[in-house]
Amino acid sequence: MNGLSASRRLFEILDTPEPQTGREALTGDEKSVRFENVSFSYDGERTILDRFSLTVPGKGLYCPVGLSGCGKSTAAPLLPLDEPTANLDSLNEAVVLHSIREHRGERTVVLVSHRRSTLGIADSVYEMP
Repeated sequence: MNGLSASRRLFEILDTPEPQTGREALTGDEKSVRFENVSFSYDGERTILDRFSLTVPGKGLYCPVGLSGCGKSTAAPLLPLDEPTANLDSLNEAVVLHSIREHRGERTVVLVSHRRSTLGIADSVYEMP
């Protein structure tokens, strides 16, 4: 994509009206994130997710794990922290992970990482096919 095409695309995105949001608070199990038989391909040729199903309960910190390219980031488009500690040393990684755990509050957080050390703060770990 050249600069002019990229600029046009950027302005298209900026000109897109924001969706209306509701004012009704969600309660109970409504806060969970559910994928049911989701299939996805970026290019129409290589399938990243093939009939993928998963329910992530609300109010927790969850980590999908699996080989590179298996769809971890694709499966978690709503609230992902995708490799937040990838370029940090172990000391700073620990500081960031502690902060995520401490400040997540009542939120549902999906944390994508290739590092097994990152998974230690998860309430649940999901093995991706």
